[in-house]
Amino acid sequence: DRYVAICNPLLYSVVMSKKLCTILVTSVYFYGFVSSVVQTALTFTLSFCSSNVIDHFYCNDPPLLSLSCSDTRPKEIQLLVLSGINLSSSLLTIIVSYVYILCTIFGKHSSGKKHRAFSTCASHLTAVIIFYGTLFFMYLKPSSTHA
Repeated sequence: DRYVAICNPLLYSVVMSKKLCTILVTSVYFYGFVSSVVQTALTFTLSFCSSNVIDHFYCNDPPLLSLSCSDTRPKEIQLLVLSGINLSSSLLTIIVSYVYILCTIFGKHSSGKKHRAFSTCASHLTAVIIFYGTLFFMYLKPSSTHA
């Protein structure tokens, strides 16, 4: 959306039609649904022992894996692969679009147009950096059992 708005502003209403927006939103929701169903199905294949207290307010997969008394390796591998695909594909898409945006901005001759284009993207880019920075610091640190 931002790429089209900055790189092809005159074609924005043609390229970003209501049909394309509907397709993009529908495909993202469909992928999220299928991804969740796969993760939930593999979680239901685990067997749990007598301890059933989860020491977290938000129940996600790692606390459930620690309660399981069956082999959790397939679930851990699936979780790692799916998380890696989700994070890397979305980050790569954002990086590629911002590279195109920055190339277009630096190609503009007017400093007023450059400033306006940078201000349009600055808040979104800041939010992306904060979001992915938090993810990297949370999930790429070693666990306390390995430290």
